[in-house]
Amino acid sequence: DVGGNGIGDAGCVALAEAIVNHPSMEELHLDHNGIGAEGAMGLLGAMQMTEDGRKGRGLRRVWLHGNDGVPEGMNARVHAIAGRNAGANGERPERIPRDDLAVLEAWEDEAA
Repeated sequence: DVGGNGIGDAGCVALAEAIVNHPSMEELHLDHNGIGAEGAMGLLGAMQMTEDGRKGRGLRRVWLHGNDGVPEGMNARVHAIAGRNAGANGERPERIPRDDLAVLEAWEDEAA
């Protein structure tokens, strides 16, 4: 859990690189870190690499709320990949609307 540590885009990109090399990582709390589009794009790219099976199982749960610079569409894509990873690993993916950011953030807050 690195939530609330102000890692910003550079820290998110560094963590994204680690995700690719650590396929056993299942959950990542990045909430309230000043992450913007650049950091989210790095995270999304890493998740796409792990999703296709080249590197392992991939993240199943990601907390991104509280990062106002992350575009809603990118946030939804990250959570969609996490849901597919969970489903591919026999877990029941959470069924919440990915296009409603307020609902997603409320769910993440409750789950944390």
